[in-house]
Amino acid sequence: MTAQLTPDEILEATGAAPPRRPPPARVCRGVGTDSRTLPEGALFVALHGPRFDGHDFLGQAAAAGAFGAVVARGHGHPDLACFEVEDTLRALGDLARYHRDRCGPGRVVAVTGSSGKTTTKELLAAALRKALGAGVHTEGNLNNLVGVPLTLFRLDGTEAWAVLELGMNAPGEIARLTEIVRPRVGLIVNTGPVHLEGLGTVEAVADAKAELWAGLEAGAVAVVNLDDPRLVARAKRRSDLRWLGFGRHADAAVRLEGVVNRGEAGLRVEIALAHEAGKGRLVFDLPLIGVHNAHNAAAALAAAIAVGADPAEAAQGMSEVRSVGRRMRRVAGPGGALLLDDCYNANPASTAAALEAAAQLAEDRGGTVWAALGDMLELGGASEKHHRAIGARAAHLGLAGLVGFGPGSAALVEEAERAGLHRVLHTLEPDEAAAFLREGLGPRDVVLVKGSRGMRMERIVERLAEAEGGAA
Repeated sequence: MTAQLTPDEILEATGAAPPRRPPPARVCRGVGTDSRTLPEGALFVALHGPRFDGHDFLGQAAAAGAFGAVVARGHGHPDLACFEVEDTLRALGDLARYHRDRCGPGRVVAVTGSSGKTTTKELLAAALRKALGAGVHTEGNLNNLVGVPLTLFRLDGTEAWAVLELGMNAPGEIARLTEIVRPRVGLIVNTGPVHLEGLGTVEAVADAKAELWAGLEAGAVAVVNLDDPRLVARAKRRSDLRWLGFGRHADAAVRLEGVVNRGEAGLRVEIALAHEAGKGRLVFDLPLIGVHNAHNAAAALAAAIAVGADPAEAAQGMSEVRSVGRRMRRVAGPGGALLLDDCYNANPASTAAALEAAAQLAEDRGGTVWAALGDMLELGGASEKHHRAIGARAAHLGLAGLVGFGPGSAALVEEAERAGLHRVLHTLEPDEAAAFLREGLGPRDVVLVKGSRGMRMERIVERLAEAEGGAA
Protein backbone atom coordinates (compact mmCIF):
# COMPACT_ATOMS: atom_id res chain seq x y z
CA MET A 1 0.00 0.00 0.00
CA THR A 2 1.23 3.53 -0.75
CA ALA A 3 0.45 6.95 0.65
CA GLN A 4 -3.13 8.06 0.04
CA LEU A 5 -3.88 11.77 0.39
CA THR A 6 -7.01 13.79 -0.31
CA PRO A 7 -6.82 17.20 -1.99
CA ASP A 8 -7.55 18.88 1.35
CA GLU A 9 -4.70 16.96 3.01
CA ILE A 10 -2.31 17.98 0.24
CA LEU A 11 -3.32 21.61 0.76
CA GLU A 12 -2.93 21.32 4.54
CA ALA A 13 0.49 19.66 4.31
CA THR A 14 2.01 22.00 1.74
CA GLY A 15 0.13 25.30 1.97
CA ALA A 16 -0.48 25.03 -1.77
CA ALA A 17 -2.97 27.11 -3.70
CA PRO A 18 -6.13 25.10 -4.50
CA PRO A 19 -5.98 23.60 -8.00
CA ARG A 20 -8.05 25.23 -10.71
CA ARG A 21 -8.90 21.81 -12.13
CA PRO A 22 -10.30 19.19 -9.70
CA PRO A 23 -8.44 15.88 -9.36
CA PRO A 24 -10.02 12.85 -11.05
CA ALA A 25 -10.37 10.86 -7.80
CA ARG A 26 -11.03 11.33 -4.09
CA VAL A 27 -7.49 10.39 -3.03
CA CYS A 28 -4.11 9.98 -4.68
CA ARG A 29 -2.57 6.52 -4.71
CA GLY A 30 1.07 7.23 -4.01
CA VAL A 31 3.51 10.09 -4.51
CA GLY A 32 6.32 10.10 -7.07
CA THR A 33 8.94 12.33 -8.66
CA ASP A 34 9.71 10.40 -11.87
CA SER A 35 7.11 10.64 -14.62
CA ARG A 36 8.56 7.53 -16.31
CA THR A 37 7.63 5.24 -13.41
CA LEU A 38 4.66 7.14 -11.97
CA PRO A 39 1.77 4.76 -11.14
CA GLU A 40 -1.69 5.63 -12.37
CA GLY A 41 -3.50 7.73 -9.77
CA ALA A 42 -0.31 8.94 -8.06
CA LEU A 43 0.58 12.55 -7.21
CA PHE A 44 3.51 13.84 -9.27
CA VAL A 45 5.91 16.28 -7.59
CA ALA A 46 7.76 18.34 -10.20
CA LEU A 47 11.26 18.79 -8.81
CA HIS A 48 13.86 20.89 -10.55
CA GLY A 49 17.63 21.19 -10.35
CA PRO A 50 20.69 22.39 -12.28
CA ARG A 51 20.30 19.76 -15.03
CA PHE A 52 16.58 18.91 -15.05
CA ASP A 53 13.14 20.38 -14.53
CA GLY A 54 10.22 18.16 -13.64
CA HIS A 55 7.83 20.74 -15.05
CA ASP A 56 9.00 19.66 -18.51
CA PHE A 57 7.34 16.29 -17.87
CA LEU A 58 3.90 17.37 -16.69
CA GLY A 59 2.47 16.12 -19.97
CA GLN A 60 3.97 12.67 -19.39
CA ALA A 61 2.51 12.63 -15.88
CA ALA A 62 -0.91 13.53 -17.27
CA ALA A 63 -0.64 10.80 -19.91
CA ALA A 64 0.25 8.29 -17.18
CA GLY A 65 -3.02 9.07 -15.42
CA ALA A 66 -1.60 11.13 -12.55
CA PHE A 67 -3.95 12.26 -9.78
CA GLY A 68 -2.38 15.70 -10.03
CA ALA A 69 0.92 17.52 -9.69
CA VAL A 70 2.71 19.69 -7.15
CA VAL A 71 4.28 22.50 -9.15
CA ALA A 72 6.17 25.74 -8.59
CA ARG A 73 4.07 28.88 -8.78
CA GLY A 74 3.41 29.96 -12.34
CA HIS A 75 3.58 26.41 -13.72
CA GLY A 76 0.73 24.11 -14.66
CA HIS A 77 -0.82 21.81 -17.23
CA PRO A 78 -4.37 21.93 -18.62
CA ASP A 79 -4.93 18.20 -18.06
CA LEU A 80 -3.72 18.09 -14.45
CA ALA A 81 -4.92 19.27 -11.06
CA CYS A 82 -1.91 21.43 -10.16
CA PHE A 83 -1.12 22.35 -6.56
CA GLU A 84 1.12 25.44 -6.76
CA VAL A 85 3.78 25.95 -4.06
CA GLU A 86 6.86 28.11 -3.56
CA ASP A 87 9.30 25.20 -3.41
CA THR A 88 8.42 21.74 -4.71
CA LEU A 89 11.32 20.01 -2.91
CA ARG A 90 10.15 21.43 0.40
CA ALA A 91 6.59 20.45 -0.45
CA LEU A 92 7.74 16.86 -1.04
CA GLY A 93 9.22 16.80 2.46
CA ASP A 94 6.12 18.42 3.95
CA LEU A 95 3.90 15.77 2.37
CA ALA A 96 6.15 13.02 3.73
CA ARG A 97 6.10 14.49 7.23
CA TYR A 98 2.30 14.77 7.10
CA HIS A 99 2.05 11.12 6.05
CA ARG A 100 4.55 10.02 8.72
CA ASP A 101 2.60 11.87 11.44
CA ARG A 102 -0.64 10.32 10.29
CA CYS A 103 0.32 6.67 9.98
CA GLY A 104 3.96 6.20 10.98
CA PRO A 105 4.91 3.84 13.83
CA GLY A 106 5.99 5.07 17.24
CA ARG A 107 9.39 3.43 16.81
CA VAL A 108 11.15 5.63 14.25
CA VAL A 109 14.97 5.65 14.17
CA ALA A 110 17.17 8.00 12.13
CA VAL A 111 20.74 6.91 11.36
CA THR A 112 23.60 9.04 10.08
CA GLY A 113 27.39 9.10 10.28
CA SER A 114 30.52 9.65 8.24
CA SER A 115 31.09 5.98 7.41
CA GLY A 116 29.27 2.74 8.07
CA LYS A 117 25.81 4.27 8.28
CA THR A 118 24.30 2.14 5.51
CA THR A 119 25.69 -1.10 6.95
CA THR A 120 24.51 -0.04 10.42
CA LYS A 121 21.07 0.75 9.00
CA GLU A 122 20.85 -2.72 7.44
CA LEU A 123 22.00 -4.38 10.68
CA LEU A 124 19.44 -2.39 12.66
CA ALA A 125 16.64 -3.30 10.24
CA ALA A 126 17.55 -6.99 10.54
CA ALA A 127 17.61 -6.72 14.33
CA LEU A 128 14.20 -5.06 14.51
CA ARG A 129 12.67 -7.43 11.98
CA LYS A 130 13.64 -10.38 14.15
CA ALA A 131 12.68 -8.76 17.46
CA LEU A 132 9.59 -6.70 16.57
CA GLY A 133 8.23 -7.87 13.23
CA ALA A 134 7.77 -6.09 9.92
CA GLY A 135 8.87 -2.52 9.32
CA VAL A 136 10.17 -0.12 6.69
CA HIS A 137 13.76 0.95 6.17
CA THR A 138 15.74 2.96 3.64
CA GLU A 139 16.50 0.92 0.55
CA GLY A 140 19.83 1.45 -1.17
CA ASN A 141 21.09 4.98 -0.62
CA LEU A 142 17.76 6.86 -0.72
CA ASN A 143 19.00 9.03 2.11
CA ASN A 144 18.62 12.60 0.81
CA LEU A 145 15.87 15.21 0.60
CA VAL A 146 14.18 13.20 -2.15
CA GLY A 147 14.90 9.63 -1.07
CA VAL A 148 13.87 10.01 2.58
CA PRO A 149 10.37 11.30 1.70
CA LEU A 150 9.93 8.51 -0.85
CA THR A 151 10.78 5.98 1.87
CA LEU A 152 8.25 7.53 4.26
CA PHE A 153 5.54 7.27 1.61
CA ARG A 154 5.90 3.46 1.86
CA LEU A 155 4.43 3.53 5.38
CA ASP A 156 0.87 2.23 5.62
CA GLY A 157 0.26 2.18 9.37
CA THR A 158 0.87 -1.54 9.90
CA GLU A 159 4.63 -1.34 10.55
CA ALA A 160 6.15 -1.92 13.97
CA TRP A 161 9.14 0.30 13.21
CA ALA A 162 10.86 2.47 10.62
CA VAL A 163 14.59 3.07 10.12
CA LEU A 164 15.63 6.05 8.00
CA GLU A 165 19.18 6.71 6.84
CA LEU A 166 20.01 10.42 6.64
CA GLY A 167 22.77 11.64 4.32
CA MET A 168 24.06 15.11 3.62
CA ASN A 169 26.48 17.18 1.55
CA ALA A 170 25.99 20.57 3.20
CA PRO A 171 24.99 22.14 6.52
CA GLY A 172 21.26 22.21 7.15
CA GLU A 173 20.36 19.04 5.25
CA ILE A 174 20.32 16.76 8.31
CA ALA A 175 18.28 19.38 10.17
CA ARG A 176 15.65 19.40 7.43
CA LEU A 177 15.59 15.60 7.17
CA THR A 178 15.14 15.33 10.94
CA GLU A 179 12.25 17.77 10.71
CA ILE A 180 10.63 15.53 8.09
CA VAL A 181 11.27 12.18 9.80
CA ARG A 182 10.62 13.23 13.43
CA PRO A 183 12.53 10.25 14.87
CA ARG A 184 12.24 9.10 18.47
CA VAL A 185 15.78 7.71 18.34
CA GLY A 186 18.75 9.40 16.68
CA LEU A 187 21.92 7.38 16.02
CA ILE A 188 25.15 8.99 14.77
CA VAL A 189 27.60 6.19 14.02
CA ASN A 190 30.77 8.30 13.87
CA THR A 191 32.41 11.40 12.42
CA GLY A 192 35.36 11.66 10.07
CA PRO A 193 36.88 13.45 7.06
CA VAL A 194 34.02 13.37 4.54
CA HIS A 195 32.39 16.17 2.51
CA LEU A 196 35.33 18.43 3.35
CA GLU A 197 34.93 20.14 -0.01
CA GLY A 198 31.71 21.70 1.23
CA LEU A 199 32.24 21.67 4.99
CA GLY A 200 35.94 22.44 5.38
CA THR A 201 36.81 20.65 8.64
CA VAL A 202 35.92 17.50 10.54
CA GLU A 203 34.54 19.73 13.30
CA ALA A 204 32.11 21.18 10.77
CA VAL A 205 31.21 17.63 9.69
CA ALA A 206 30.44 16.78 13.32
CA ASP A 207 28.27 19.89 13.64
CA ALA A 208 26.34 18.92 10.51
CA LYS A 209 25.79 15.35 11.70
CA ALA A 210 24.75 16.57 15.16
CA GLU A 211 21.85 18.45 13.56
CA LEU A 212 20.08 15.11 14.06
CA TRP A 213 20.25 15.39 17.84
CA ALA A 214 19.51 19.11 17.74
CA GLY A 215 16.24 18.31 15.96
CA LEU A 216 15.02 15.57 18.30
CA GLU A 217 12.03 16.30 20.50
CA ALA A 218 12.57 16.45 24.26
CA GLY A 219 12.63 12.99 25.81
CA ALA A 220 13.84 11.28 22.64
CA VAL A 221 16.93 9.04 22.71
CA ALA A 222 20.37 10.01 21.43
CA VAL A 223 22.43 6.89 20.68
CA VAL A 224 25.98 8.13 21.26
CA ASN A 225 29.33 6.73 20.15
CA LEU A 226 31.30 7.17 23.37
CA ASP A 227 34.57 6.50 21.50
CA ASP A 228 34.09 9.69 19.45
CA PRO A 229 34.86 12.78 21.58
CA ARG A 230 33.36 15.11 18.98
CA LEU A 231 30.02 13.38 19.24
CA VAL A 232 30.08 13.15 23.02
CA ALA A 233 30.65 16.91 23.22
CA ARG A 234 27.74 17.62 20.89
CA ALA A 235 25.37 15.21 22.63
CA LYS A 236 25.95 17.11 25.88
CA ARG A 237 24.33 20.17 24.31
CA ARG A 238 20.92 18.53 24.76
CA SER A 239 20.26 17.90 28.45
CA ASP A 240 16.61 17.06 27.72
CA LEU A 241 17.45 13.93 25.71
CA ARG A 242 17.98 10.43 27.04
CA TRP A 243 21.35 8.86 26.20
CA LEU A 244 22.31 5.34 25.27
CA GLY A 245 26.04 4.98 24.73
CA PHE A 246 27.88 2.35 22.68
CA GLY A 247 31.49 1.56 21.83
CA ARG A 248 34.55 0.25 23.65
CA HIS A 249 34.37 2.97 26.30
CA ALA A 250 34.01 1.69 29.87
CA ASP A 251 30.82 3.72 30.38
CA ALA A 252 29.04 2.38 27.30
CA ALA A 253 25.68 0.74 27.93
CA VAL A 254 26.37 -1.43 24.87
CA ARG A 255 30.08 -2.14 25.24
CA LEU A 256 32.06 -3.89 22.54
CA GLU A 257 34.30 -6.21 24.57
CA GLY A 258 35.75 -8.51 21.97
CA VAL A 259 35.96 -9.35 18.29
CA VAL A 260 37.28 -12.57 16.81
CA ASN A 261 38.10 -12.43 13.11
CA ARG A 262 36.83 -15.66 11.51
CA GLY A 263 38.19 -14.94 8.04
CA GLU A 264 35.72 -15.39 5.22
CA ALA A 265 33.08 -16.52 7.74
CA GLY A 266 33.02 -13.04 9.26
CA LEU A 267 33.29 -12.06 12.91
CA ARG A 268 32.41 -13.31 16.37
CA VAL A 269 31.29 -10.35 18.45
CA GLU A 270 31.13 -10.10 22.24
CA ILE A 271 29.08 -7.31 23.81
CA ALA A 272 28.44 -6.48 27.46
CA LEU A 273 25.19 -4.75 28.42
CA ALA A 274 24.95 -2.29 31.31
CA HIS A 275 23.10 0.79 32.53
CA GLU A 276 20.11 1.64 30.29
CA ALA A 277 20.64 -1.49 28.17
CA GLY A 278 20.09 -3.84 31.11
CA LYS A 279 22.60 -6.47 32.21
CA GLY A 280 24.16 -9.41 30.50
CA ARG A 281 26.55 -10.53 27.81
CA LEU A 282 25.93 -11.39 24.19
CA VAL A 283 28.16 -13.44 21.89
CA PHE A 284 27.04 -13.75 18.29
CA ASP A 285 28.41 -14.32 14.81
CA LEU A 286 28.32 -11.53 12.27
CA PRO A 287 28.78 -12.74 8.66
CA LEU A 288 30.48 -9.53 7.51
CA ILE A 289 34.16 -9.01 6.69
CA GLY A 290 36.14 -6.37 8.59
CA VAL A 291 36.47 -5.82 12.34
CA HIS A 292 35.07 -2.30 11.89
CA ASN A 293 31.70 -3.96 11.36
CA ALA A 294 31.68 -5.05 15.01
CA HIS A 295 31.46 -1.37 15.91
CA ASN A 296 28.57 -0.97 13.46
CA ALA A 297 26.84 -3.93 15.10
CA ALA A 298 27.22 -2.36 18.55
CA ALA A 299 25.69 0.85 17.21
CA ALA A 300 22.76 -1.03 15.67
CA LEU A 301 22.20 -3.06 18.83
CA ALA A 302 22.12 0.10 20.95
CA ALA A 303 19.50 1.66 18.66
CA ALA A 304 17.45 -1.54 18.70
CA ILE A 305 17.46 -1.60 22.49
CA ALA A 306 16.47 2.08 22.51
CA VAL A 307 13.19 1.24 20.75
CA GLY A 308 12.43 -1.72 22.99
CA ALA A 309 13.87 -4.70 21.13
CA ASP A 310 15.02 -7.72 23.11
CA PRO A 311 18.85 -7.67 22.90
CA ALA A 312 19.25 -11.40 22.25
CA GLU A 313 16.63 -11.40 19.49
CA ALA A 314 18.20 -8.30 17.96
CA ALA A 315 21.63 -9.96 17.95
CA GLN A 316 20.16 -13.06 16.32
CA GLY A 317 18.68 -10.89 13.58
CA MET A 318 22.03 -9.26 12.89
CA SER A 319 23.71 -12.67 12.67
CA GLU A 320 21.51 -13.45 9.65
CA VAL A 321 22.60 -10.40 7.61
CA ARG A 322 24.63 -10.99 4.48
CA SER A 323 26.83 -8.53 2.59
CA VAL A 324 25.22 -5.13 2.11
CA GLY A 325 25.24 -3.99 -1.51
CA ARG A 326 28.74 -3.35 -2.86
CA ARG A 327 30.30 -3.35 0.61
CA MET A 328 33.02 -5.97 1.05
CA ARG A 329 31.05 -8.27 -1.26
CA ARG A 330 32.93 -11.48 -2.02
CA VAL A 331 33.31 -12.30 -5.71
CA ALA A 332 35.28 -15.14 -7.34
CA GLY A 333 38.35 -13.73 -9.02
CA PRO A 334 40.87 -14.94 -11.60
CA GLY A 335 42.53 -18.26 -10.82
CA GLY A 336 40.85 -18.69 -7.46
CA ALA A 337 41.71 -15.26 -6.07
CA LEU A 338 39.07 -13.56 -3.93
CA LEU A 339 37.72 -10.16 -4.96
CA LEU A 340 36.37 -7.83 -2.29
CA ASP A 341 33.89 -5.57 -4.06
CA ASP A 342 33.70 -2.48 -1.84
CA CYS A 343 32.75 -0.12 -4.65
CA TYR A 344 29.77 1.53 -2.98
CA ASN A 345 31.73 4.52 -1.69
CA ALA A 346 34.96 5.58 -0.04
CA ASN A 347 36.40 8.04 2.42
CA PRO A 348 39.71 7.97 4.32
CA ALA A 349 38.38 6.08 7.35
CA SER A 350 36.43 3.47 5.40
CA THR A 351 39.30 2.91 2.96
CA ALA A 352 41.80 2.36 5.76
CA ALA A 353 39.41 -0.08 7.46
CA ALA A 354 38.83 -1.98 4.21
CA LEU A 355 42.59 -2.28 3.59
CA GLU A 356 43.08 -3.68 7.10
CA ALA A 357 40.28 -6.20 6.56
CA ALA A 358 41.62 -7.29 3.16
CA ALA A 359 45.15 -7.72 4.53
CA GLN A 360 43.89 -9.87 7.41
CA LEU A 361 41.80 -11.99 5.06
CA ALA A 362 44.77 -12.52 2.72
CA GLU A 363 46.88 -13.63 5.68
CA ASP A 364 44.18 -16.10 6.73
CA ARG A 365 44.09 -17.53 3.19
CA GLY A 366 47.87 -17.79 2.99
CA GLY A 367 48.06 -15.32 0.13
CA THR A 368 48.94 -11.70 -0.52
CA VAL A 369 46.74 -8.64 -0.77
CA TRP A 370 46.27 -6.38 -3.78
CA ALA A 371 44.13 -3.29 -4.15
CA ALA A 372 42.59 -1.07 -6.78
CA LEU A 373 41.76 2.19 -5.03
CA GLY A 374 39.81 4.94 -6.73
CA ASP A 375 39.70 8.60 -5.84
CA MET A 376 38.07 9.58 -2.56
CA LEU A 377 35.94 12.51 -3.66
CA GLU A 378 34.67 15.65 -1.91
CA LEU A 379 37.77 16.10 0.26
CA GLY A 380 38.49 19.62 -0.96
CA GLY A 381 41.90 21.05 -0.11
CA ALA A 382 42.66 18.06 2.13
CA SER A 383 42.40 15.59 -0.76
CA GLU A 384 46.11 15.14 -1.46
CA LYS A 385 46.93 14.71 2.23
CA HIS A 386 44.35 11.97 2.69
CA HIS A 387 45.25 10.16 -0.53
CA ARG A 388 48.91 10.18 0.49
CA ALA A 389 48.03 8.78 3.91
CA ILE A 390 46.18 5.89 2.29
CA GLY A 391 49.13 5.22 -0.02
CA ALA A 392 51.48 5.06 2.95
CA ARG A 393 49.07 2.75 4.77
CA ALA A 394 48.90 0.41 1.79
CA ALA A 395 52.69 0.14 1.74
CA HIS A 396 52.83 -0.41 5.50
CA LEU A 397 50.37 -3.31 5.22
CA GLY A 398 52.68 -5.00 2.72
CA LEU A 399 50.47 -5.00 -0.35
CA ALA A 400 51.77 -7.06 -3.24
CA GLY A 401 50.43 -4.59 -5.78
CA LEU A 402 48.40 -1.40 -5.96
CA VAL A 403 46.36 0.37 -8.62
CA GLY A 404 45.47 4.02 -8.15
CA PHE A 405 42.43 4.83 -10.27
CA GLY A 406 41.56 8.43 -11.07
CA PRO A 407 43.37 11.78 -11.07
CA GLY A 408 43.35 12.19 -7.29
CA SER A 409 44.96 8.80 -6.78
CA ALA A 410 48.22 9.87 -8.40
CA ALA A 411 49.31 11.16 -4.98
CA LEU A 412 48.25 7.86 -3.40
CA VAL A 413 50.44 5.85 -5.76
CA GLU A 414 53.36 8.25 -5.43
CA GLU A 415 53.29 8.00 -1.62
CA ALA A 416 52.98 4.21 -1.72
CA GLU A 417 56.10 4.03 -3.92
CA ARG A 418 57.94 6.39 -1.60
CA ALA A 419 57.06 4.09 1.31
CA GLY A 420 58.47 1.03 -0.45
CA LEU A 421 55.62 -0.43 -2.51
CA HIS A 422 57.00 -0.69 -6.04
CA ARG A 423 54.48 -2.84 -7.92
CA VAL A 424 52.10 0.01 -8.65
CA LEU A 425 50.05 1.46 -11.48
CA HIS A 426 48.25 4.75 -11.88
CA THR A 427 45.57 4.72 -14.56
CA LEU A 428 42.24 6.13 -15.67
CA GLU A 429 41.31 3.00 -17.66
CA PRO A 430 39.44 0.07 -16.07
CA ASP A 431 40.79 -2.39 -18.66
CA GLU A 432 44.37 -1.44 -17.82
CA ALA A 433 43.68 -1.74 -14.09
CA ALA A 434 42.13 -5.19 -14.48
CA ALA A 435 44.96 -6.43 -16.72
CA PHE A 436 47.57 -5.28 -14.18
CA LEU A 437 45.82 -7.17 -11.39
CA ARG A 438 45.15 -10.33 -13.42
CA GLU A 439 48.82 -10.59 -14.31
CA GLY A 440 49.94 -10.80 -10.70
CA LEU A 441 47.13 -12.47 -8.76
CA GLY A 442 47.69 -15.91 -7.24
CA PRO A 443 45.02 -18.46 -6.22
CA ARG A 444 45.09 -17.53 -2.52
CA ASP A 445 45.36 -13.79 -3.01
CA VAL A 446 42.79 -11.15 -2.09
CA VAL A 447 42.15 -8.01 -4.13
CA LEU A 448 40.23 -5.08 -2.70
CA VAL A 449 38.43 -2.79 -5.15
CA LYS A 450 37.20 0.42 -3.56
CA GLY A 451 36.55 4.05 -4.44
CA SER A 452 33.99 6.82 -4.27
CA ARG A 453 30.70 6.16 -6.04
CA GLY A 454 31.55 8.62 -8.78
CA MET A 455 34.60 6.56 -9.79
CA ARG A 456 32.46 3.56 -10.87
CA MET A 457 35.01 1.06 -9.57
CA GLU A 458 32.60 -1.81 -10.27
CA ARG A 459 33.90 -1.68 -13.85
CA ILE A 460 37.16 -3.18 -12.60
CA VAL A 461 35.33 -5.85 -10.59
CA GLU A 462 33.26 -6.78 -13.65
CA ARG A 463 36.36 -7.19 -15.81
CA LEU A 464 38.10 -9.35 -13.22
CA ALA A 465 34.99 -11.47 -12.70
CA GLU A 466 34.63 -11.92 -16.47
CA ALA A 467 38.18 -13.26 -16.55
CA GLU A 468 37.05 -15.94 -14.09
CA GLY A 469 33.96 -16.68 -16.18
CA GLY A 470 31.57 -15.45 -13.50
CA ALA A 471 29.41 -12.40 -13.01
CA ALA A 472 29.89 -9.51 -10.65
